Amino acid sequence: MVNDFGESMLFLAIDGGGTKTEAVVADRGGRCLGRAVFGGSNPNFVSFEAAAHAVAAAVRSALEAASASPGRIAKAACCIPGMKKHREELSRLLEDELGLASVLYDSDMDSTLFGALGAKEGIAVLAGTGSFAMGVNEHGDNFVVGGWGPIIGDPGSGYAVSASALRAAALAHEGRGPNTLISDKLKRHYGVTDIAQLKSVISADNTGSLTYLVREAACEGDGVAKKLVFEAGEQLAELAQAVIKRLDMDDARYKVVLTGGMTVFGDPLLSAFTASLRRECPSITIGTPFGPPSAGALMLAYRAAGVPWSDDLLSSLKMTLL
Repeated sequence: MVNDFGESMLFLAIDGGGTKTEAVVADRGGRCLGRAVFGGSNPNFVSFEAAAHAVAAAVRSALEAASASPGRIAKAACCIPGMKKHREELSRLLEDELGLASVLYDSDMDSTLFGALGAKEGIAVLAGTGSFAMGVNEHGDNFVVGGWGPIIGDPGSGYAVSASALRAAALAHEGRGPNTLISDKLKRHYGVTDIAQLKSVISADNTGSLTYLVREAACEGDGVAKKLVFEAGEQLAELAQAVIKRLDMDDARYKVVLTGGMTVFGDPLLSAFTASLRRECPSITIGTPFGPPSAGALMLAYRAAGVPWSDDLLSSLKMTLL
């Protein structure tokens, strides 16, 4: 497909998750012109009303930062998990209320994959509020592991680590587990004086962002917190291993990348991930992310418009989005 969009036309990425929503406006050459971040938009973790507010605010702010009107957007790519059942309402918001003429509704898995790799082949492991691994091999075969959501479980995710932290504090309170610094941090976070009071204050929409407490406790030497980080790294490696084996990708030609908000744990998480992955998949290359999922969403918008992923475009994306 050969596009007929002029050089003055712009492209819009909308990347959503459990804790944040990012909108990016870029030109045809991959140069970021406007960017905005607001609250979560995954309706598995927030209400649709809150999600819609975050999406609208992010899009409007990104357009304002780029000094652009909705009419200049040649193609927008919207990649928000959990939105399938709200597709009609989301379409009304973006196309009718915000005035976007052409919107591609795609998977957050695709945007994460291409954003992490900056290429058409490889494996991306997302460790954000949720978790999944997705790979595409040289034949175009793809496979996804995880992404089940908070009820069935997203191993190694921020939500899973947060739930484990709450569980560890409960066990310590009852004398069924070791004492942990996480307990006092949770009490301060929720404004309670006793761990038992957590029963009345925690809910699905206020537990996904407790990972910073686990990180603090781990940095302070807490054994329970360090164990949670280690286990998360191993669980994320298991997701990658399943994809690698299914697609026969244990080869140095392919790259696997760990990306998402959980990477703030740094070396403890990455070391556990790497060691576990290497035991089962010794040949695959372990790399660093090309860019955020918003870069992948822009790549999807370009592809839908017939704009090729040239080296110059990808280089520009990487320089202006990091």
